[in-house]
Amino acid sequence: MHISTNHEVTIKENVADCKSAYCIYRVDPTLEAGQDRLDTAGNYLHRLIRVDQEWRVNAIKQTVVVMSGNRQVHGAFHNGQIE
Repeated sequence: MHISTNHEVTIKENVADCKSAYCIYRVDPTLEAGQDRLDTAGNYLHRLIRVDQEWRVNAIKQTVVVMSGNRQVHGAFHNGQIE
């Protein structure tokens, strides 16, 4: 489950920045209880551009503030590092 809240949007012509806070709750049902979760929380900065009257995400910066649980639940982690 991915929750994003407290959106703050700044628009300048055809470029927008959106700051937000997030929480992500990951569960791997193939792992035993107590080892099956990874929870993270932090901040996002999305850069959007307007193309033909539509807003499109151009860049995302994620800052992790809190991480709790088994990092192996996140598929991108290998040997404790993100790839």
